[in-house]
Amino acid sequence: MRKELLEKVEKEIPEYERKSVHVDGEEQRNWDAIVERGGRQALAMVTKRYVLVQTREVFRRFLEACPEDVDGTVDYYRGTAVLTVFPAGLGVGASVVNSVDKNASLQMRFVWRAGGFNVYLPPHVAGVRRIHVGRVSETFGDLADALAKANATWQAIVETLSRRKATEEDLKVVAKAAGKKCGKAVEEWFAGQERRPDVWRLVLKAMELVAARRFKSPVRREERMRRLSAVLLAHALGT
Repeated sequence: MRKELLEKVEKEIPEYERKSVHVDGEEQRNWDAIVERGGRQALAMVTKRYVLVQTREVFRRFLEACPEDVDGTVDYYRGTAVLTVFPAGLGVGASVVNSVDKNASLQMRFVWRAGGFNVYLPPHVAGVRRIHVGRVSETFGDLADALAKANATWQAIVETLSRRKATEEDLKVVAKAAGKKCGKAVEEWFAGQERRPDVWRLVLKAMELVAARRFKSPVRREERMRRLSAVLLAHALGT
């Protein structure tokens, strides 16, 4: 429910502050370090013109604009935070990412929940949206329609890939994208199937194996899953 997600945001997402930077005792006038409030470890180096956005506040506004009947996750790791929400009745949700180092500045992607892991709709299919800090409510208002369209897009993708049998070339591409250990496991799984699996099953198996690996944090796992989704689905859809 939305209330539980709001509580997690308040508990798990820190506030940030700027600190002046000194090298050999001399202040660097053009640079600041971003740290967790009260902390000392630099999460990012930014120019004086950099506008610091408090992720906690943005996530709070986003959730307040959501319907009450949503579930999802809140994760944080060293300056990067991920909020993923799934409205009731839809297989597709929205994942919002923000990092103080600007690698993923208030980006929103569409995501499909597959058992214990997430598959991300490719940017070239649904795009990557950026959230304006002052227009969070409007963004979610537009998102309601976008989620319904994304859900229909997912269904079409699943139906298309489920009808096509995986080839040796598909296996080669998927195994390489999954990495050495997971790729080998994919190949062994493929070889052990009585009937040649369809492309969708092959993609899901690779993602399942990668998701089960040990990562430093859920944030790092989702970064890997976003990249893997893009590569695998781009190949599978021939785009």
